[in-house]
Amino acid sequence: LPPRCPATRPLERVHFDISPKIPLVGARGEVGFMLLVDEFTRKYFVYYLTKKSEVPAILAAFKVMAETHFRQTMGVLSFPFRLSGLRSDGARENDSAVVQGWAAAAGVRQEFSAPYCQWQNGVVERAMQTVWQGSQAMRVAAGAPPEMWPYTLSAFIYVRNLLPVKSAVSPDEAWEGFEQPFKERLAHVRTWGCLVHVFVPKELRNKLESKSRPAMFLGYSTRMRAYMCLCLATRKVLYSANVVFDETFFPCRHPVLSGLDFAASVPMDLSGTVLGEEECGGVAPPETVLDVVGPALAVDVPLAVVGGAPVRRAGQAPFEGALGRAPLEQPRLVADVPEAELRWPVRTRLVAEQEMPDLEWPPEAGGVDGGEAPGQVDAD
Repeated sequence: LPPRCPATRPLERVHFDISPKIPLVGARGEVGFMLLVDEFTRKYFVYYLTKKSEVPAILAAFKVMAETHFRQTMGVLSFPFRLSGLRSDGARENDSAVVQGWAAAAGVRQEFSAPYCQWQNGVVERAMQTVWQGSQAMRVAAGAPPEMWPYTLSAFIYVRNLLPVKSAVSPDEAWEGFEQPFKERLAHVRTWGCLVHVFVPKELRNKLESKSRPAMFLGYSTRMRAYMCLCLATRKVLYSANVVFDETFFPCRHPVLSGLDFAASVPMDLSGTVLGEEECGGVAPPETVLDVVGPALAVDVPLAVVGGAPVRRAGQAPFEGALGRAPLEQPRLVADVPEAELRWPVRTRLVAEQEMPDLEWPPEAGGVDGGEAPGQVDAD
């Protein structure tokens, strides 16, 4: 069959597909997602599903949003771009009686790919593979647990819409109708899952409290010009534009240091609900007071573990977990810490302000037990 003519304006043809059965439920109860791609601008839109029956409602909401976005009014005349066609496979939820009735009432033309001919719906089929593989690569690189897949998926699609496809114009620029220099367009993009310090306004703290809170970067807000972060102390989702990023440290890779251990039985709410103080309390394990040269990590958590106990600087108050709130799991011996948690950037930060030019870590011979950690002194 000859191919149909390509789209010549926005909303002339929108491709969509769903992935309804993700093996693990998302942090906010998502069991799948629905991806829509405008053929002309190539912009991606993602909606999350809790059941397949939500497809008609999502299509209706997308139609209202898109047509309102492109509505132009000149006096008493209106010149909108209207949704004309939908392309999808012939799955039951895409060709149900509810969808057919809505499309007929709205004047939307439905197009379906032939059975077992996914290439006829290749625009969205390729997009589904791209966004899923890219988002999972981001999650694995940050060491995040599988239930955080909706956050990586949203962040990947956000960045993907800022990148040019076939020309110098990005899908977001084509959709919004304005162009921006490439460097300015990506100046605010950061590495997903890294450590971020969220500024605390003076109205929410006293003179003795810290001016920032350590958090984990989750993505970009679509309703405000702000970053979305997961506070390491309260495990609450925060939105803030006043942040400082540390893209060399990933809290999920170092749960002992950051206090963000998803495997521990600690209450965690990624939906934004504030957890009570009594729910986040914990008893700190016994410590060994050693004189560690140099400042502590920016997240103010134990620098290392020696003899089964975390190390703190002399004169520093005992730790009660990350920032004294989230409970800290029982520390392990240095020899038992996997190599992945003894990454060089973290160790470099521990000795950055020490005057020890000849110090090497880890030692070349003798294994971990054959040398001493940076700044470590003899406990005896």
